[in-house]
Amino acid sequence: MQRVQIGRNPDGSPIMGYTTIEGVTKRGVYGRAQMRVGEEFARVGNRHYSTAKRARLMPETIMELTNDPDLRRALLRDAGYLQTPLRDRSTNAWIQERLRQQQLDRVTADTFYRSLGIDLY
Repeated sequence: MQRVQIGRNPDGSPIMGYTTIEGVTKRGVYGRAQMRVGEEFARVGNRHYSTAKRARLMPETIMELTNDPDLRRALLRDAGYLQTPLRDRSTNAWIQERLRQQQLDRVTADTFYRSLGIDLY
């Protein structure tokens, strides 16, 4: 594995981290979750599949970025490593609850990454 530049510090120095392309196609688990929150996809070369434009950080990088357990969970859920815990599956309301939580996690992650100077696109 090799660290790649995922952003810049205010002083101009690079922020390095690990990313992965595992599961980022429309058929992958991460890709399907990205489609639900309205993520854009792009074709890669002349291949017949599309991948998410947003980079997917590795758990190691997420763990290095913050010590706050709640924020870590939100970032790990946003990156597709944890699922949203569901309380009640007796009705279809859990589908809306999961989508709402995914959208909240995306806003939380984007706000946090932006505050550090990290650009995942």
